[in-house]
Amino acid sequence: PKMHAADAELQITGGAEFKGREAYRIVFRAQSSGMLASLSGMTIDDEFLFFSEPDTLCTLSVSKRIREGKRKRQIDVEYLRDTGQLYIRELDESVVPPKSKKDTLKEDIPSCVQDPLSALYFLRRIPLGKDLIHSSMIGHDDVVKEVESKVEKLEDVKTPDGKIPAWKIDTVALLGGLFKKGGQFKIWL
Repeated sequence: PKMHAADAELQITGGAEFKGREAYRIVFRAQSSGMLASLSGMTIDDEFLFFSEPDTLCTLSVSKRIREGKRKRQIDVEYLRDTGQLYIRELDESVVPPKSKKDTLKEDIPSCVQDPLSALYFLRRIPLGKDLIHSSMIGHDDVVKEVESKVEKLEDVKTPDGKIPAWKIDTVALLGGLFKKGGQFKIWL
């Protein structure tokens, strides 16, 4: 049966600033609600904040506040493009005092890495057509992988406003999965 599980909000703002540089500010929030949350007894209250360069959508920083049941994490990643590094700090905030899980400077990072949402916004800027293939370097915490997006076909997608034509795009992380459960997903733009 269908159940309401969560509410999600996605917001992008231009004209923001990150350390004196013009940036896009992307915020994604997810909160558990409805019957599924009541039945499972687990609450989710996550917030992800991304700052990206307006022209390239290369990610400047990522901040994740994760609240999933007893799991409480604060993860901060900053991409240092000029030096080819990224800095990551992860705190376990479920204990008092908070415990450092990671505090690392990683070397040999490509000059332009995009978080998944910035990569999606960048893909939307490209003129799409059948069989188009686009590659991006995608970062997830301190893992950076090349992700290939291939436009498969134009098809109608059912929405509350009726059928809308959309490009079906298959994405796959090359050389292994980007996320824990793999790295392939489909999107329609």
